[in-house]
Amino acid sequence: RRNKLRFYAIKIDENCFVITGGAIKLTMKMQEHEDTRNELIKLKQARAFFSKNNVIDQASFFELINEQK
Repeated sequence: RRNKLRFYAIKIDENCFVITGGAIKLTMKMQEHEDTRNELIKLKQARAFFSKNNVIDQASFFELINEQK
């Protein structure tokens, strides 16, 4: 029996991930189901946001978080 629950994340640095969401995997490809398609969109948006804000590693990620406070 295979686990169908999936968490989706962006890898920021070694052992540093930002979880963008999760879904129950019902199809082979993410594009084949609405829920996982939406998760793919969130992954792309998060990657674009990090790129725009020069997040390239754990230090720059935490700088961004501290700026948001």
